[in-house]
Amino acid sequence: MLSKPPQNATQGERSFFRRLENLISKNENLIGYVEPSLGGNRPDFILLSPHVGVIVVEVKDYLATNLIEIRETGQWKYFKDNKNIFIGNPFDQLYQYWRIIKDRIGFCHYPDHINIPIIQVAVFAQISKDDSIAKEIRKLSPEKIFLCFKENISNNKGFEEYLKDVLPLDFLLSSKYFQILRGNLFPMCRLPTLKQADLTKFYKAEDKVKLLDQEQEKLAIEIGEGHRLIFGVA
Repeated sequence: MLSKPPQNATQGERSFFRRLENLISKNENLIGYVEPSLGGNRPDFILLSPHVGVIVVEVKDYLATNLIEIRETGQWKYFKDNKNIFIGNPFDQLYQYWRIIKDRIGFCHYPDHINIPIIQVAVFAQISKDDSIAKEIRKLSPEKIFLCFKENISNNKGFEEYLKDVLPLDFLLSSKYFQILRGNLFPMCRLPTLKQADLTKFYKAEDKVKLLDQEQEKLAIEIGEGHRLIFGVA
């Protein structure tokens, strides 16, 4: 993982992070981001790999007993602090992330035979798959969104079993094309050279892009946006 949950992370976000940390320790090609900046949005997690494409995750700690009204689109109604409030709809949020990722993949201009998976996962960390509200969530969930419930993240083995139904089969992106994908999704991972100084520029499949290695990128994330790292001899 290139970053860690912030101090105000929810219990569900921390639990999901631990499962990802274990998974990534066994998969060297998998890169994980916590709340990365994505076109003005901050998904809870994004995973990248030449073997799976892009996985975008939204984690909700909503309690089954407190969900008053849920919809396929539009805000949900939730009981909190002795009153009904409106809360975010993870389906809408994931769709927003999907649109941004899809657009940035489009800028890559890959050959027609390359179709990069964008896997959307909605995690309900405090809701059991057997709760009555879980049935309603499954009923309203868009077809392309994978649902993840409390049982799926309760231990590492269960999480890995869950992923078998989520991850694509027989997908592989070349190292060059994967570099372009990373550079377009997360411009801050580009090596800060004069030719790559414009972070608003997107690269095509035939272009060459130089990226920070993962340790350098991790440091860049820790320093924060708005700062550029210069590596080399003074």
